[in-house]
Amino acid sequence: MVKITLEHATGQGKALTTEQDRELRFAEHLLEIGMLDHIPEGYPPGYLAPPPITVTGEPLSETILRERR
Repeated sequence: MVKITLEHATGQGKALTTEQDRELRFAEHLLEIGMLDHIPEGYPPGYLAPPPITVTGEPLSETILRERR
């Protein structure tokens, strides 16, 4: 189990973007209510997210609306 000190979390928080801050707060909430047993470390240094997939055809939102009718 990973323990995070208040000083470490505060220092890390200064360097976070707004989205990262939201993710950290959400993870802390899940930790508090028992849905997580630790806060994940995140991606390793140098990790590159895979490129978006290009999809052809009708947009998914239009397909959903059409099939609901």
